[in-house]
Amino acid sequence: MPGSVLSVPFSTTGSFGGSNSFTIQLSDMGGNFTNPVIVGSGSVSPINITIPAHTIPGSGYRMRVVSSDPLAEGTVSPTILTVTVPPSLSASSNSPAGQASVGDTLRLTTTGQNLTGATYQWSGPSLEGPNGYTSTASNPIIPNSTTANNGTYTVTATTPSGCTASAQTSVSLITACRMVYDGDPVANCDSTTADSTHLGLIVVKLLNIPEGSGLHITLYQQTTAIATASSAPASFTGLIDGSYRVEAYAVTGTDTCRAGSRTVTVDCDNRELNIRIKSVDATPTETDLIPRVGGGLGTLNLSVEELDGQDLSGYTYLWTEPTSTSVTTSTAISTTLTAGRIGEYKVTLVKGADTLVAYTTLRAKPCKQVAHTYDCGHPATPVGNLDDTGISNLAPGDTIRTGDFDVIVTEILSGGSSGWTGRGYTQIPYLGDTQIAVDFTNATVNDCYEYTGGGTIQSAFDASWRNVVNVDTALNAFTNIKDLLAVYTAKDKAKLQEYISSLNTVKQIYQSNDGISTEIKQTLIENTNLIEQKLIELATCDSSSNVPGGRKAASICTSPQEIIDLMNQGLPAPVINKQTKTIEFGQFQWELNHNDISNQMHTQANRVEIGQLIDQGAGIRTYWNEYQNYSEARIRDIYENGFIHDRLLGVRDVLSSDSENRIIDNFYTGRQQEVVFGIGDPISNKLVEYYKDSFSHPYISEFINRVSPRIKEGHFDELTGVFVFDNIQPANGIGRPNFSNITEIPFYDFYGIMGGTQKIKVEMELKTITQKGMNLVNSQSYEYTYQKLNATFHIIDWYGADENDINGTSTPKSLSESLKAFFMLQHFWGVGHPFQTRISAKLINELTIK
Repeated sequence: MPGSVLSVPFSTTGSFGGSNSFTIQLSDMGGNFTNPVIVGSGSVSPINITIPAHTIPGSGYRMRVVSSDPLAEGTVSPTILTVTVPPSLSASSNSPAGQASVGDTLRLTTTGQNLTGATYQWSGPSLEGPNGYTSTASNPIIPNSTTANNGTYTVTATTPSGCTASAQTSVSLITACRMVYDGDPVANCDSTTADSTHLGLIVVKLLNIPEGSGLHITLYQQTTAIATASSAPASFTGLIDGSYRVEAYAVTGTDTCRAGSRTVTVDCDNRELNIRIKSVDATPTETDLIPRVGGGLGTLNLSVEELDGQDLSGYTYLWTEPTSTSVTTSTAISTTLTAGRIGEYKVTLVKGADTLVAYTTLRAKPCKQVAHTYDCGHPATPVGNLDDTGISNLAPGDTIRTGDFDVIVTEILSGGSSGWTGRGYTQIPYLGDTQIAVDFTNATVNDCYEYTGGGTIQSAFDASWRNVVNVDTALNAFTNIKDLLAVYTAKDKAKLQEYISSLNTVKQIYQSNDGISTEIKQTLIENTNLIEQKLIELATCDSSSNVPGGRKAASICTSPQEIIDLMNQGLPAPVINKQTKTIEFGQFQWELNHNDISNQMHTQANRVEIGQLIDQGAGIRTYWNEYQNYSEARIRDIYENGFIHDRLLGVRDVLSSDSENRIIDNFYTGRQQEVVFGIGDPISNKLVEYYKDSFSHPYISEFINRVSPRIKEGHFDELTGVFVFDNIQPANGIGRPNFSNITEIPFYDFYGIMGGTQKIKVEMELKTITQKGMNLVNSQSYEYTYQKLNATFHIIDWYGADENDINGTSTPKSLSESLKAFFMLQHFWGVGHPFQTRISAKLINELTIK
C-alpha cells in the first residue's frame, strides 16, 4: 500500500565507475516506464524503497534498476507488484463519558475499511496483570465492569498483506446506586423471648451495599422510628404485633444511596381465633334454610362461636344484613341477630387492633320447583299467577324465581307490592355458574318470591356470549384427547374411556348453541361422532390381534396419529388476532383549577400560596379550626394513635395498614405525589373482589352493554372515553365509578379513599378468534368467529375534603372521627393541598363478546 517500505535485491555483471549510483524506478500500473517514478537509490544490493503516498492502487506495477556510471537500464522485474488500498480503523465504547455504570457490561467496538481478514490486538488499563488489558477480538466485551476499567484503550488491526492501522477510545464509568433488599424483610416470632408476650423479630437483608459507606436501617411503627441498625443483616427484636415499615440508605461522602421502604407485619400472638356464624331455627336445629311461615319467610337466630371454644368477651359486633343495613350490638346487649332475609350475612368482631370476620348465606326453600331453561336475552317467563298477592318487602339478597332462571337481587331502585324495579344477576350452569346481570322493571313478585308476570324481568346477556364459551369447552375437551393420544399406550384405556364419555356433553353443548348456524352445528356434531367412533375402536381394540400368533383373528387397530390427524382437520386450533385500545375520561380538578400547582410544592412560598387559596376560597382551614377547635398536633394524635373512638368504625379502622402507611408517607413528606395502588396490591385485589370480575355488578354490566354493540359492529378502534363514560347529553354514557357508602368503609379501602371519582382510564384488549375446519363426512370447509374482551380499569380521584366532610351536612364519611382527622390533617400538614390517588384493577377477564 502507499507508504510501505520494501527491500529490493538485484544482481549486476561487469564493472562500474567509482561514482556509480543505482536507482530503483517504479512503472505505472500497466507496467510501462514512460514516466517512471524513482522510489529509492543506493550503491549496493539490496536497496530499501518507499511506495509513494500518491500511488494509485493497482496490480500491474513493475520495477527496474538504472546505473549512473555507466548509464544503463537493467531488465524489468519479472514479478508484478500489487499496491493495495490502505486500511482505516476507528474505535469506540458504550461508555466514553459516563453512559454506563460500574457493574454494567462494557463493550469495545471497531469499525473501518479494507480490514477483510485482519487480526486485532487491544491493550488497555493495567487491571489484569503487569501488561494491562489485552484482547484479540475485534469487538471485545467486558462483563461486570469495575472502576479499574476506566481509561484509554488502543487497538491495532493488521491485514493479511501486513498493512496496519491503529485507533484509541476511552472508557468512563459512573458509580450507580445498586443497593436493594435481599428479599422482603422477614418477620418471625422471637424464640429468645422467654415470657408470655410472644414478641416478634424482623430481619432485614441488603445486597450491593456501597463500599466504605455509612449504612442506616431504620424501623418505624407508623411514623415513629423505634430502632436503628448500621450493618446488615439487621435484626430488630422484642416487637409487639402490628405493622412496621423499614427504610434503608447508605451515605458515601455527599451521595446517598436508598434501597427504599418496605412494610412487614408481626403476628406472634398464638391465640389465633377462628369464628363462624351459627344459624338455628326455633327447635333449635342448626340450618341455613329460613322456614316458610304462612306463605312467607320466618326467621333464624344467628350467633357467633369460636371454632376451638375460646372466649370472645371484650369484642364489639358489627352485623351486616343482605339489605346492606348495618346493625351494631355491644357485648353488654347481645351477640346475636334475628335473620329473616335470604342472602349473605357478615359479622365483624373488633377488640383493639384485632378484627375477626365471618360470613354465612341463608336461603329458603321455594314454594315451587321449576326446571329452568336459562333462555336469556328476552323477557323472563312468569311462574306464579298475575292475581297473586304481591310481596311488600323486597331487598338485596332475596331471590326471585322465574320460569327461565332465578334472579338474585343486588339493588332495589323503587317499588312495592304492585311491582319492583331494580337489578340483580343469575348464574348460568353451562357457563360454569358465571353471573349474568338482570334488570327488572315494575316486576310483580308474590310472597313465594315468584315472578307473576307483571312488568318485565330480562337478562342483560347477549346469547352470543354463551355460545362461544361452549365452543371453548369443546375445544378444551379435544385438546385433552389429542394430548393423551400423542403418548397413548394400552395402559391409558381407562383415561381414554373417560374422555370419550365427555364427548356426549360436547355434542349437547353444540346442539344448544344458538349462536352457531344449523349447518355448522351439524358439521361439528358429525365430526365429533366420527372422532368418537374412532376413539371407541382404539379403546376396544386388542393389541394382541396385531401380534403374530395372537389368538384372535387378525385386525388392525386404529392408529392414534390417524385420529389426531382427523381432529386437526375437523376441529383445528383457532387463529387469534389481538387489538388494544385505551380510553380516558375526566380530569383532576384541583390541577385544572389551580394551574397545575400541585407539581410545585417544594418551597415555603408555594405552601403559603396554597394556604392562601384555601382560606380565600371556601375558608376550609378556618372553618375546621372553629368547628373542632383542634390543633394540628391533636389532629395527628386522633388519626395515628386512636385518641378518639369512631362512633361507627372503631379506632383507626378507616384504612388497611398498607393503604394507610402509603398515604401517610406521601403527605407527611410534603411530596404531594400521586399515590398509586397497582394491579396486585391489596386494595386492587379488593376492588376485583368487589366487582367480582363478572357481569353481575351493575357498573361492570353497564360498561359491557355500552361497548359490546360497537365491538360487534366492528368499531372497537372508534370507542372513546366520552362515548363510554360521559353521562351528560347527548353522550348518555355510564358515568365514572362512585364510592360513597359509609357502611363499606371498614371493608373496602377505596370507600375510605375515594368518593365520586374524577377520572377513569380503561386499557382494553380484544381478541378475535376464528375457527376454520373441514366436514370429515363430505370434505366441505366451515368457519365461524367470536371475540373476547379483557379490560384493566384505572380509577383516579383526589384525596381531599370540603367542610361538609367535617360537619356531617351531606357526606356520611363525617361519621368517622379518625377519617375526619385524616381530612383535616391532610390540609394542615405541609401545604394543605389534596393529592391524587389511582387504583388499577383488571375487572373484565376473557369476556366473550361475539
